Amino acid sequence: MLQRFEDVTQQEDLLREVLNQIYKDLNVEEDELKWDWDDPDAYTRFRDRMYRYFQNVLEQKRSSLMQILYRVDISEKQSARLWPMERDGQIKRLCDLVLNRCLQKVLTRRMFRHK
Repeated sequence: MLQRFEDVTQQEDLLREVLNQIYKDLNVEEDELKWDWDDPDAYTRFRDRMYRYFQNVLEQKRSSLMQILYRVDISEKQSARLWPMERDGQIKRLCDLVLNRCLQKVLTRRMFRHK
């Protein structure tokens, strides 16, 4: 069973759905967090763009981040673990939480669609 975003990077149809969920939940245009389909290192570059995105959000104001966490449906328990971390760790963990939660949303929708 798929648990992590990086597990779907070779499944184009599922990856497209997850990317669309990410764009929707983060309220960003595709160009802002572009996935380069021709790049063999697309996953790493996408994570770098996500990192910079959240770095900007954290620098602007934390209330924006709280709205994002709510839209993505990150639990309070999960988000509470972010705050004691140093900034780099926060951002990396935040990227993982968002990517994996968006994957789970898509998988759940697919499961109920096929029942």
